[in-house]
Amino acid sequence: ALGLSPVIAGGAWVVDTVLVVAAVTLAGALTARTRARPLVVSAAQWGALVVALAVVHAPAQAVWGLLPGPEAWARGAQLFAEGAEAVRREAAPVQGSPGMRLLASAGAGVLAVVVQSFAVAARRPGLAGLPLLAVHAVAVTFAPEGLGVGWFLLALAGFLLLVVVCSGPRSWGVVVAPRGGTGGGRGPQVAAVSVLAAVLLALALPAVTDLRGRPGWSTGSGGSGPGGSTFINPLLDLRQDLGARGDAVVLTYATDLARPQPLRIVTVDSFTGDVWEPGRVENALEVGDGSDMPPAAGTAEGTPVTRHTTTITIAGLRQQWLPLPYPAASVTVEDADADDWLVDPDSLNVIAADDRRTDEGQRYEVQHLQVSPEDAQLAAAQPAPADLVERFGRAPDDLPPVVAETARQVVAEATTPYEQALALQDFFRASGGFRYTLDAPSAESSSALADFVVDKEGYCVHFASTMAVMARTLGIPARVAVGFLPGTRTEDGWSVTASDAHAWPELYFEGAGWTRFEPTPGIRSGVAPDWTVEDVAAAPSGVPTDSSGAPAAPVTPVPREDRATGEAAAGGSGEGESAARPVLAWSAAGLVAAGAVLLVPR
Repeated sequence: ALGLSPVIAGGAWVVDTVLVVAAVTLAGALTARTRARPLVVSAAQWGALVVALAVVHAPAQAVWGLLPGPEAWARGAQLFAEGAEAVRREAAPVQGSPGMRLLASAGAGVLAVVVQSFAVAARRPGLAGLPLLAVHAVAVTFAPEGLGVGWFLLALAGFLLLVVVCSGPRSWGVVVAPRGGTGGGRGPQVAAVSVLAAVLLALALPAVTDLRGRPGWSTGSGGSGPGGSTFINPLLDLRQDLGARGDAVVLTYATDLARPQPLRIVTVDSFTGDVWEPGRVENALEVGDGSDMPPAAGTAEGTPVTRHTTTITIAGLRQQWLPLPYPAASVTVEDADADDWLVDPDSLNVIAADDRRTDEGQRYEVQHLQVSPEDAQLAAAQPAPADLVERFGRAPDDLPPVVAETARQVVAEATTPYEQALALQDFFRASGGFRYTLDAPSAESSSALADFVVDKEGYCVHFASTMAVMARTLGIPARVAVGFLPGTRTEDGWSVTASDAHAWPELYFEGAGWTRFEPTPGIRSGVAPDWTVEDVAAAPSGVPTDSSGAPAAPVTPVPREDRATGEAAAGGSGEGESAARPVLAWSAAGLVAAGAVLLVPR
C-alpha cells in the first residue's frame, strides 16, 4: 500500500493504514491461536476492521469513542462519499482528505483480511499476490510520473517474504517439492525466478505515458506536484487541518489598479455541513476569445464602477478554472479557440472545456470592473430575488442551533441586512475573540461550524464558511469564493504564490450584486474591502504597504521558517498535514519493525 504514496499526497493516510492493518492482523493472530476455524478467524478480522475504522475516522461519533454506532456509520458514509467524489473529480496525486484517508485505510484493511485468507487459511500465498498486485497496479497506472523502482522493490520484497513464510509443498496451486520432500518446497525459488522474468520482460516493452498525453497535475489545496505545479482544490473540507503549501510562484500579473483585488478561481455554493463544493453549471457560454462576458448578477445602473485591464501569466498553476478579478467583462486567452474556455453565466466562473488545465507560460488579458458600492446604497438595497434566496439563502437543515443563535446575538442591534453583514465581519475579525491558526477546530461535535464558533480558532475557510452560513440563517444570500490574495508587488507587476491562496464570503445585495466581505483577521488577509470599513486609509498594524498604499505580501501568524507557506483555500490537506504527522508515521513504522524483529525466533 505504500506504493500509493505518489498517488495520495500527505502522510496521514499512511498512519491510518498502519493502525487499521495492525488491528486486523492482531485480531487474526490472536483468534488463530485459539485454533478457531478459518471462518471464525475471518469474522474476528472483519469485526476488528470495523472497530478500527470507527476509532481512527469517527472517534467523536463512535460509542465511547470505540464502537461504531449509527452516528459513526453516518460519518463513515459521508467520508466515503467525499473520497469517491475526490477520486472522480481529481487527478493524481489526490490530496489526503478525510475521505481519501478512509478509502485508503479501509481498502488496506480489506486487503489484509483477503491476504490472510489466501496465504494462511488456504495456504495459497501465490493467490494472495493477485489482490496485492491490483493495489500496485493502481499506483503504476495513476502516479503522475510513473512509479519509481524503489516502490516496486518494496512491494516485491513484501510479496517474496509472504511466499517464503507461507509456502508449503503445494505453493502456487501445483506440487513444487520433489517427491518425498519434507515441506518448504521451492515456492520461493519459483516466485523469485518468475518475478525476475517479469522484470526483464518489462524492460523490453515500450514506456507508458500519462493517459492524458501530458504531465500529471497536482490536485491538492495549494500542494506542489511534479515540476512544482499547484492546484487549488474547490472542495472545502472544514475538518481538514491546513498543510504546508510552499512559496512557489503560481502566477504573475500586471494591472492598472493601484490596489488590486483578489483573483477569484471559483465560487462554491453547495454546503453539506462540513464540505463546500461548486454548484452545477448550466447553459455555459463559450468565452476566451475576447467576446463579452454575461453581465454580473444584480449590478444596477448608478453603482460606482470603473473599468480596468489585468494581464495574467500562469507559472506553476495547473487549474481547471481561470483565476480572474471579479466581475470580468471579457477574457482573451492567447493561442486559444473560442470553445476552449466556458463561462458560467450565474457565477462568471471560467472553466476549461474538456479536460484542459492552465499551463506554464499561458497568458491572458482580462477586462474587468471594479464595483465600489457606497454604504448608503448597500443599506438601502431591496430584498434579493426569490430564486436567489432559495438557492443561496438556505442553511443546512441539520445546522446546529448554536450557529444561528450566535448569528442572531451578533446582529441584534442591526436594522438592515448590510448592517448585519458588517456586524458579522467585525465579529470574526475583531470583536469575537477569534484566532487565526492552521489547524481545523477540534472535532467536539458532528459539526465543524459549531466547533469553530465554540473554539474560535481556524483558518480562512472556517471564517468564510461560518460567515456565509450565518448570513444565510439571516436570509442574506451568500456563497464562498476560492482564489488568491493580491500577492506581492514586484518591479514588473505582482507575484502570487501558493501561500497566497485564500477563501472569502460573497454576500448578495440587490444593485451591487455579489459583494466581497473579509471576516478572516487582518494579520492574514490584510485590509478589508472599502465598503465594509469606515477608514481604509491605513492598513492594519503588521500589514506592510507599498508606495501605492496597497497591502504587500500578506503576513501569516506563523514564523517564516514554519510557513513553508501560509494558507491555501481548500481546507484540504497538503503534503505536510501537520508537524505531528511525520512523527506518527515514523513511530508507527518503528513499532512495526520492532514487532518484526521480535517474531524472528518464531
